[in-house]
Amino acid sequence: MTKEDEGEYRCECKNDKTSAKVTSKVIKALTETKAHETETVTLEVELSQADVEGSWSRDGAKLKSGANCRITALGKKHALTLSSLKKEDAGTISFQAEGVHTSAKLIITGKGFFLLAYWAIGQTSHFLTNVIVRELSSVEVTEPFAAVFEVEISMELVKPPIWTLSGVAVQEGADVEMEKEGTLHRLTFKKTKASMTGPVQFTAGKSKSLAQLTIAEPIKDVKAKEKSSAILSCKFSASPKEVNWYKGQAPLAASDKYNIKQDATRAQLTIHKLTVEDTGEYRCQSGPAETKGTLHVEGEVCIFEYHRLHSNDMCMNCSNRVFDSTDDCSWTVNGQAVTNGGRFKISSKGRKYMLTIQDVTPADAGEVVFNIKDLSSKTTLTVEASSVSKALQNISAVQGEDAVFTCEVIQASSTVKWAKEGKAIKKSQKYDISQQDKVMKLIIHNVSAQDSGEYSCEVIGGATTKAKLEIKGGTENPCLPLLMRRSKTRTKRKGRQ
Repeated sequence: MTKEDEGEYRCECKNDKTSAKVTSKVIKALTETKAHETETVTLEVELSQADVEGSWSRDGAKLKSGANCRITALGKKHALTLSSLKKEDAGTISFQAEGVHTSAKLIITGKGFFLLAYWAIGQTSHFLTNVIVRELSSVEVTEPFAAVFEVEISMELVKPPIWTLSGVAVQEGADVEMEKEGTLHRLTFKKTKASMTGPVQFTAGKSKSLAQLTIAEPIKDVKAKEKSSAILSCKFSASPKEVNWYKGQAPLAASDKYNIKQDATRAQLTIHKLTVEDTGEYRCQSGPAETKGTLHVEGEVCIFEYHRLHSNDMCMNCSNRVFDSTDDCSWTVNGQAVTNGGRFKISSKGRKYMLTIQDVTPADAGEVVFNIKDLSSKTTLTVEASSVSKALQNISAVQGEDAVFTCEVIQASSTVKWAKEGKAIKKSQKYDISQQDKVMKLIIHNVSAQDSGEYSCEVIGGATTKAKLEIKGGTENPCLPLLMRRSKTRTKRKGRQ
């Protein structure tokens, strides 16, 4: 569970509904603390969730980080450190976050010294001993994340302390930082490796504090192909009581899809029947220890569809199978990135992403790549050389009149085939087919309702253009034109007689 999961949840069923809120809880509350003047004291609170914003106050007055007051938050832990204590610092200390409150008294007594005295003849010797006020705490992180150690002593040091890792002195450098704030000392390993696991020791004079640094191995990123299986494994420093797996923020449970097993300090997740949708970040968690890795399933991120718009525009639809709607995507055509503008129009709707190329030409043919986050999908765009410069247009004609279709080809030497509803048309008394330079013409004589429909002109070895003929007016009797022709024929015969 994370901070983002906090909030109100509702369950509704017809006219009934119920709701509840998920909030943080206090795991470690404040307790009454006593300290001497001039000393440093640290008060800690631990919550059930990480990255929760909180505030500190004393007797109702809000506290802010300053010279003698330091407020820190690391994961689930929140700390208030007060240094160079004065009697005025005493009071009720409170920590408050959304839905969370804990408080306790801070009691300040007179100046205290850790005094060892012995008397010798004619003189007195006083020895002040520096002691550990707050011990180091063991730290467990995942490679390569930072590890921070803090220790607090009773007095400021004249000589710098000694930090060691696995018995070897730690030196400050690019990946190691040592800080001092009054009596508080901090060691930060900015970049960790699994080989750094070992004891960390702080030494100031005769005072020492020891804690364990554990660096968990990260889950190794895995690549696999669709329909196969993938294995993710993580290793802990000690045998964990319970291990939980997540894909992003969603918890995973054992099923036919997921096989989960644990052997001593190693946990393993096997994912069967992989699809591109299984691509993503996976987390292995046991208490505060967590490691994560990425699974990349090789397959088509998108399902491409092509749509021809008008005569020379092409639209490509990419239905994204992995991610929800995102702006982290791009298109390339023949290796060149394209942007929204000019001949290119880029748009999206939900998981569908569209690229429209206007006035597409053979030069646009080639590889088209759609990139989304760190994944990509490819397709090949094929563009036939245009053989028609002016396409057929839909026309209408009155019954009994002639209807004329024309189209223009690029090369006068082109040969064309005419058809109605897919059936070839040949030159006859009904159809007149002609060519004048680059203009192809089809004349349909004495049209009737039967002549309505879709006509096409196909350039042999090239493109096809189509249009519709609509018949208007006149009788709907399809036999009337034939009867009229027969009547005219009989009249001519009688005239000859």
